Amino acid sequence: MRIKGDRGSVTFDMGNGYVAEAMGEMLIGRKFVAEVRSMKYWNPPHQNERITPEQIEWIKSEVKKWMNENTMQIIFE
Repeated sequence: MRIKGDRGSVTFDMGNGYVAEAMGEMLIGRKFVAEVRSMKYWNPPHQNERITPEQIEWIKSEVKKWMNENTMQIIFE
């Protein structure tokens, strides 16, 4: 998994050709609040495929595995 972001969005490259993007907000203290409801479709070339609730849970669990005390903390709301 690769995670990239800026002040208003974060992308989750799942390493299998699928990339999801979440809108959100950067907070002080290396935290980012990601809005789950903004994750509706995968990024191209899979832009016609909806992200299912099960896939969102999978993304969240993979992000949790990736995070540690030295990384940006991503909070899903």
